[in-house]
Amino acid sequence: MASPSFFRNGFKEQRQSVEEVMAKEYQSELVKDLKSNNFILERNNVRVHLAKDFGFCWGVERSIALAYEAVNHFPDRKIHITNELIHNPEVNDKLTEMKVNFIEKLDGGGKRFDAVQDNDVVILPAFGASLEEMDLFDKKVSVKLISCPSASRF
Repeated sequence: MASPSFFRNGFKEQRQSVEEVMAKEYQSELVKDLKSNNFILERNNVRVHLAKDFGFCWGVERSIALAYEAVNHFPDRKIHITNELIHNPEVNDKLTEMKVNFIEKLDGGGKRFDAVQDNDVVILPAFGASLEEMDLFDKKVSVKLISCPSASRF
């Protein structure tokens, strides 16, 4: 994990454009209005309450941004992800549109890693990776992205 092939901090040259995309895709004026009004909005005699914990936690936001940064930073490489960053179909569909390949899960709990080649990029989400997966990636893949700072426990 201390190898220079592991990236934890993303790619600063991509950060501003990714932050703009993230704001456009995952923020709205309506939510801002709700939050600024004690999470309540009334219009035409209808009262709407927004959960105070609405939205992504900072770790999920960071993970999504890191994946977007990787796509921009490595435009000529195939990018794989070992698992969903978040159980959110909109986010996963967007990553698929961006040509991020979700590693296929096999019956019985394993994963199909034969699609991952030497010069590919692999994103390791916060859900982690097994020791066997980490060993495989360390030997086979030149770039590994750690999407969660807590993933150092692997």
